[in-house]
Order: sequence, then structure tokens, then C-alpha cells
Amino acid sequence: MRHLALAAALAAALPACASARPAPSYDPAAFPAASDPEEGKEEGTSAVEVGHVILMYVPNRILDLFDIVRVGVNAGPGVGAHAKATEPAQLLFMSRMSAGVGLQGLRRLPVYAAMESGAGVGPLGADANVGVGWYQSPTDLRLELHPLLAGAHVAIDPVEILDFLAGFLTLEVREDDY
Repeated sequence: MRHLALAAALAAALPACASARPAPSYDPAAFPAASDPEEGKEEGTSAVEVGHVILMYVPNRILDLFDIVRVGVNAGPGVGAHAKATEPAQLLFMSRMSAGVGLQGLRRLPVYAAMESGAGVGPLGADANVGVGWYQSPTDLRLELHPLLAGAHVAIDPVEILDFLAGFLTLEVREDDY
């Protein structure tokens, strides 16, 4: 019985002790945030970045120069034409199965091997391609013809001209420099 009386007394005193204690609070100063690794760094360009720009300056200008004009020839059955002055201003009718080679800049494959069909006027159109096709930029001025067994294309990208010229000041329009 004595144990029951002691347990009852403790149980009665416990809520009184719990209410007298203040609720714990969070003190942000007691737990400082993890430091940011970028904190304390000066704004600007590091010596490594400057060295990289200097080292890659000439190769990037050469790559930008070869991005301006693209040409290629195809051999295989097909018929069609593609005239394009940017993506929204185009006229396309093409159906062919062919293989080809060409200069597509130094960043892209110089080969073509595909079956393709497409038709479109302006921004409206549809096409289907299976294989490795020619690279096309949305800002191309492009002319492509494929009468019967052979075809050819030439494309000039005015934005690549701007990218090449701006590159002399280390500015990047296409964001394709290494």
C-alpha cells in the first residue's frame, strides 16, 4: 500500500512540475548554418577560367568559322525541295532514301544516311526521319534539292556569323565555345 500512495503522490506532482517548466525554444544563434563554399569568394573570373579562355581562343574561332556555312550531297532515290529562311518561313516537300557526305561544321558528323519524308509551309508541317540526318539550325537560310537520284544542300546561318564576330571579343551568342 505504501508503494501505491507514493506512486499517487508522484503522479499528482508530475503535471505541476511539467507546467512550471518553460517550453523549449529554438535559438538560431546556438546552431549556426553550414557555411556556403562560395561565401567569401570574390566576384569575377578565376585565373583558371582566364587561362582556359586564352588556350581555347583560336580553336573556338576556327570552330565558329566552320559553323557558318554547311553543304552536302546525297545519292539515292528521292524527290523534293526545301527552301528555308528561318524555321517559321519555309517551304518543304521532300521524300527520299539516300546517303551523303558534306561539311556540317566541325562539331557535327559529316555523313547522312536516312529515309525521310516531309511537307510544310511556314511554321506548319510534318516530317518523319529514320537514320542520321543533316543538321539544321532554326535560323538557317537553306536551299536543298533532290531530283530523282541525287541531291544537294547549302545552308548559311546568320546567327553563326554574329557568333563568329562576337567571339573575337570573347562574347558567345550560341554558347557553343569550349
